[in-house]
Amino acid sequence: MPLMDMSKRAREYIVEISLNDAPVLVVWRLSVPSNLYVGLFVYVLVYAMGRDGYHLTELTQGDTLWRSTKEKLMDAESDLDYEECYPGMKVRNSIRATVSQLLKKGGRVLPDLCHTCCAA
Repeated sequence: MPLMDMSKRAREYIVEISLNDAPVLVVWRLSVPSNLYVGLFVYVLVYAMGRDGYHLTELTQGDTLWRSTKEKLMDAESDLDYEECYPGMKVRNSIRATVSQLLKKGGRVLPDLCHTCCAA
């Protein structure tokens, strides 16, 4: 799988990430190409934030849930109805979307970090 959508011109985006509810302000600033696929962007976030041993399962943005195809398949295997878990959410495939498409919508993007021991 390619890392970027090479059919789109790449621009540099500076993405700011902060921790909610931290006792002090913690901020990361990352430079990422606009045509990077969201499904790979999540790995950049985990690595940049030093969250070794964690995986990013999904991103929510307003009423949109960005999920990878792998996550959907895992839900199907476990008989989990994600539409029931996330009522009213539009589900987007994060593997085919680019960072540009994600950020174009505007608004906050909230990652769901899960420690890998939870999935064991």
